[in-house]
Amino acid sequence: MRILPSAAIKYSLLCILLAATIGGVFYFAHINNTGQPVFVGTVIRTETREREEFGQMRLYHHIYAELDEGPSKDMIVEFEEPIENINPEFWVKKNTKILISSFTDGQGEDTFVLSDIDRRQPIYAIWILFVLFTVWVGRTKGLLAIAGMLLTLAVIFLFIIPRLLDGADPVQTSVAGALFMLPTVLYLSHGFNKKSNIAAVSTALSVLLIVILYKFFGDIAFISGFSSEETTHLPALLGNNDLRGILLASIIIGAIGMLDDITVSQVSVVAELKTANERYGFKELWEGAMRVGRDHINAIINTLILAYTGASFPLLILLYANNQPGAITISGEDVATEILRALLGSIGIVAAVPITTFIASALFSGEQRKTTQK
Repeated sequence: MRILPSAAIKYSLLCILLAATIGGVFYFAHINNTGQPVFVGTVIRTETREREEFGQMRLYHHIYAELDEGPSKDMIVEFEEPIENINPEFWVKKNTKILISSFTDGQGEDTFVLSDIDRRQPIYAIWILFVLFTVWVGRTKGLLAIAGMLLTLAVIFLFIIPRLLDGADPVQTSVAGALFMLPTVLYLSHGFNKKSNIAAVSTALSVLLIVILYKFFGDIAFISGFSSEETTHLPALLGNNDLRGILLASIIIGAIGMLDDITVSQVSVVAELKTANERYGFKELWEGAMRVGRDHINAIINTLILAYTGASFPLLILLYANNQPGAITISGEDVATEILRALLGSIGIVAAVPITTFIASALFSGEQRKTTQK
């Protein structure tokens, strides 16, 4: 079958996009802007050693590894790692690929440090499987959805995080990133059309609602943003102790994906109702779409609770094991922060249903009035 030139160009562009999408992870995994050399090595032998420290005997996992690359290729290096509280199944074994960092000491000699196991190969495999499976099921839309996902990550890592590290206002930065990211992803996935326009405006209004509610409840709940061990390192990087904006950024980023789904789905429902019956006005479109939206909300709420619970599951186990009074548990900033994060994101997502339905019903019913006047 002969392929038309326009179809051939489209097919070629999709192939290029597919190759770039798959290759993006490979490129990221080989980026090293730190100036610190990192080499791959292969474990050739391991053994368990015991020695006395501070009057107690400690076990160490002694590792012999051969450098697979770099100026010292084929050199044998040794490492020792304490093995208390480590599942023996996860000790490195013979032929395991590891990442080895190289440092030069004050005497000009190279020192090698075990950084971690090299897990890139299984990550490459699962990434390729994910991309191919998504493209096989979703075809062009699946590929564009993955491209949109990569664009979202690019905005986060190339705009939001660098701006925050430069001392920019976290609230303004996160909102600006979201307002740039969401329309771009929507248009990439769904095209430049009326549906995408309505979804973009509805998403922006939902994000604005999250910001307003966060400002109010974050203040009266005395949320400081220091809710985990990782956050204690941020003031030195950001140059200030106000981490509430960072928390807001995380809430917005966490809600973005669901907002995309909700707004596009609701606009599509209104459009389909209008197509099914051109006589439908605002009331009929609103009531019909809201019936579908309420069913969607039921599924979304359960999904959100499970997602947030799964993300903080280790924390929940620790809290349950501590067996503290409920008042103390729920008032702890780590728990209160997670509750605030989950509920504010959920409110924004749930609010997107009536917001989107109202805007879409008003605009699509307006089309009906123009047709009638003709």
